Amino acid sequence: SGGKYWSDVAREITRSHPKKNADSEVRTELLLHITIDIFFMSPRDISSKLINRYHDAMKIGALGSALIGLFQAWRFRLLGGHNLSMILQSFEDRIKLTAKHSKYITKFVTLDAILLVELTGKRIDCFSVFGDSICSLDDLRPGAESSHDNHRWLHHFYVFKMLTAYWRGDY
Repeated sequence: SGGKYWSDVAREITRSHPKKNADSEVRTELLLHITIDIFFMSPRDISSKLINRYHDAMKIGALGSALIGLFQAWRFRLLGGHNLSMILQSFEDRIKLTAKHSKYITKFVTLDAILLVELTGKRIDCFSVFGDSICSLDDLRPGAESSHDNHRWLHHFYVFKMLTAYWRGDY
């Protein structure tokens, strides 16, 4: 397929350039999985590959890359139709894990948690990791709007607001 061809081309280009370090190699693979492989692989297969990149990053001590790989793997499972009750089982632990290391990634995981709540009707404690500063989804928005380089965060915020409104029937 065309997507597989371009994936192979992109990987060949990245292999032909010298790597700065092992972390840049892991991040390159993460990026290829979430931007190119989506055109020819199932979300479940991508999630498995992202978990492998998580393990690669942990082996070299690249915690930032590991968290990105883990977060994206969870997201591909959620949005790819994985069994929601399985995803729900450890979601609060996932939020706490990411909050310990990255408040920025925790905001994205929180969006996934809110979407999961809307899909399952189950309650998840997804705001206590922020302390008293954030108690709802709307509390996440003002900080993002005041930051100059958080356009990606705002995009995700509004897309997930739209998805939750859709599942509530508020459209």
